[in-house]
Amino acid sequence: MLSDTFGIFENDTLTSEFGGIYDLIHYTDESNPQDRTLYIGSLGSGGADTEDRQLQALSDPGVDDVTITIVDILPQWIAATAYIVGDCVQPTTPNGFRYRCVTAGTTHATTEPVWPLTIGSEVIDGTVVWRLVSAKHEIDEITLALSEADLNTNTPGEALALSNVIVSGTDNEIQFWIRIENHVNTVSDNTTTPEIALQINSGIETEVVA
Repeated sequence: MLSDTFGIFENDTLTSEFGGIYDLIHYTDESNPQDRTLYIGSLGSGGADTEDRQLQALSDPGVDDVTITIVDILPQWIAATAYIVGDCVQPTTPNGFRYRCVTAGTTHATTEPVWPLTIGSEVIDGTVVWRLVSAKHEIDEITLALSEADLNTNTPGEALALSNVIVSGTDNEIQFWIRIENHVNTVSDNTTTPEIALQINSGIETEVVA
């Protein structure tokens, strides 16, 4: 949930909360963009579909917008850190690739490895062995919009401002669209290591005062 009663839902009746992860299969020829739609809202106090609660941005309630931002969440490499097989990282200066730990161990105490740039290549890092498994997904593979038509004109990777006040009740829910594309031409499975996420700025939920 985003707050006490507000959340992200998969249906317009606000009864099926979004589980938080989309597992998608994309073609390496980039031919199958996939569109999804979600709803932000609240049924109000007691889940009675009432307009008695409101959500606003914590930074400046009622002025700043509640905003969805697309963020890169693939962890960056850390020195002197234990990793297990299957862990994935990107360099501290991202280079567009994802590296998977294929031999568990602890990274070098101070020095980041020289990362290979050829798929399948490996590098020893302390007692860890990293393998370059794929190019990584970038935030410009996601487009957000407040209408299906706007998916064709909005700029990929840009944040989406929803409203400065979202009031509870299904009449006031905000539906938004997500277009997920694929710009990675290598075959790879990253279901256990999400690379991109949607982040909503901190909010404050209060009672609606008539």
